Amino acid sequence: MPLDEEPRQQPPGSFLSALPQFFVFPAILVATLTAVYLLLRVLAGSGDESVPELLADLEAAGPHGRWQVLQTLATGLQQGRLDLDEVSSEELLALYERYRDVAETPLERARMQQYLLGIVAAKRDPVFTPLALEALESSDESLRQHALRALGLLADPAALPALEQRLAGEDRDERLLALGALANIDDDRSRELLAGSLRSEDSILARNAALLLVREPHRDARAKPFLIHMLSREGYAKDPSLDGELRDLMDEDSREAARADAVETFLVMACLAASELGDPAAVPPLQVLRETDPSLKVRSAAIDALHALGSS
Repeated sequence: MPLDEEPRQQPPGSFLSALPQFFVFPAILVATLTAVYLLLRVLAGSGDESVPELLADLEAAGPHGRWQVLQTLATGLQQGRLDLDEVSSEELLALYERYRDVAETPLERARMQQYLLGIVAAKRDPVFTPLALEALESSDESLRQHALRALGLLADPAALPALEQRLAGEDRDERLLALGALANIDDDRSRELLAGSLRSEDSILARNAALLLVREPHRDARAKPFLIHMLSREGYAKDPSLDGELRDLMDEDSREAARADAVETFLVMACLAASELGDPAAVPPLQVLRETDPSLKVRSAAIDALHALGSS
């Protein structure tokens, strides 16, 4: 019985016919108070809770507090405040199967799966790859994105066909998430897909591919010329995609602000990648950024990169 409905009135009768009221309603009250208590404890953000304690909370929470506990667990694992050392993959698989379909509506089930995928993927065990691949076929956009993030954590070559398919898809967010997942897989095929993305008509995708390709585990020299080009502000001047996906709904000032933020971010990340690349060809454009760039963040990143390259 929903809590916001009035209890049905029992017709007059014997004590035995009314007896369930003395047990059912107090049981509902206890469950509700337990959920409220757990919610307040979650919101308080107790830093001493371990994963086993949170899993015990999950058992006690019931439908009213379960998602808060799952969210706390998934967030703690993502931020590195929690770990799964005390929980086996078998226990996590049982957890996923138990709670994935307990919500009442399709939207609630999708949200529960998001948290559950974040939890099991943090174990980084390929046994969970089929779960993420299944979620990737969901009609829920947000769940598909969480599935791609989970595949990035799992870094399982078995996911390469699905990631390649998403990389070639029409959804930009999914393309970028698939690219990030591929970057974590130490495999020749993933490396080729990243290198092929350097030629993408999607400039955002191509730039991210260059940033990812020069880092571990790939360290691919094919990204060097692209990355050197990314160290020049002029290379971003005529790229309308930097205005954001909602550029047609934005006024000129908003578009310029979005573009400035995007260019600054790419320049900073390119400086960092150049410092890891160790290519002397990056020194001249870095020196230009250090001396002339209007952004303090970019100048600082260029100085750090030059120091790492021994040219400060």
